[in-house]
Amino acid sequence: MWSALASFLLGVLGWVVPKLLIEPGKEIFDLRRETQESLIIYGDLPKDAPADERRLAAEIFETGKKRGVRLL
Repeated sequence: MWSALASFLLGVLGWVVPKLLIEPGKEIFDLRRETQESLIIYGDLPKDAPADERRLAAEIFETGKKRGVRLL
């Protein structure tokens, strides 16, 4: 009886810890990486840059990602 209850509680704890502690940290890390990528892509473009220039910058960056170029 006690071993079944302990197993259940350990299983719940094993689910809660990653869900509440690790997942938010992973989301923060992913958001930070996406922000850095956006700054690199659009950082040197002026505010009133035409859509063609923005599209070209994004395409060049995506080409680098497909080749395995990483920022971090």
